[in-house]
Amino acid sequence: LKIQFAFCLQRANDYNARDCQSWRNAIMQYNIAHEWEPRLIEYITVNCAKSLCELKFLTSNYLTLDLFTRPFEKVEKFTSQLFSRPQRELHELFPKLRELEFSNWPKIHDGEQLLHNEFMANCFPHLEHLTIYLDCKYKYNTEDFAIALRLSPRVKTLEGNVWFEVLFDENNFKLWNSNEHFQNLERLDLEVMLYKRPTLCEILRKTFSEDLRLTNLKELNVFVEQGFFGHRSISDDLNTVWSFPITCEKLEYLRIE
Repeated sequence: LKIQFAFCLQRANDYNARDCQSWRNAIMQYNIAHEWEPRLIEYITVNCAKSLCELKFLTSNYLTLDLFTRPFEKVEKFTSQLFSRPQRELHELFPKLRELEFSNWPKIHDGEQLLHNEFMANCFPHLEHLTIYLDCKYKYNTEDFAIALRLSPRVKTLEGNVWFEVLFDENNFKLWNSNEHFQNLERLDLEVMLYKRPTLCEILRKTFSEDLRLTNLKELNVFVEQGFFGHRSISDDLNTVWSFPITCEKLEYLRIE
């Protein structure tokens, strides 16, 4: 019912540098793991693609998805820290996907654009839960996520730290149609990391001609972090009016932090 593979649970830099032998052993284990990883993924793809119901990969080798050469017909939940361009589009690899979760390893592939349009902007007809956590150093196009949402009408939950920009970026906001989009959305997470992305203030200060109506939203979590860190605080401008241009008619739970 379940297969779990764990390679090199500790990275080399987790060891005390003075313990040279432990450090060498860790390096060897780490390299061996990455040598065997493609073979393992290939084996799973060939022998388990028709039976697996859930896949979870925690690895720093983001090229692994290139080894997926056939669809996983029964997989409903896919969790990964991998970002790549697979040979097949994601919705073709996982045609029955209901839960999708992506996050990134920090401090790797800095500056590289990940989650390209052809990778993320797919139609997921069965997708209900979408979770995306990305480090602020990563480059990504909010339009890719917006396209995925417009093509995936059954989404019930949006968790992670990208959705504020995806929903309220001016280029995306004007494309939402409340009668077509987000009809099934029940939970929404909005993270506004102003000290990392000061340009988000421009969205908060913008006057929208109309609200995005989330008619069935039941839970809304809003997290705003301004930060000081030696710079002028965002909140110093007391005359600034912030606006979240959404209307929620059935909201049952609200968290503002």
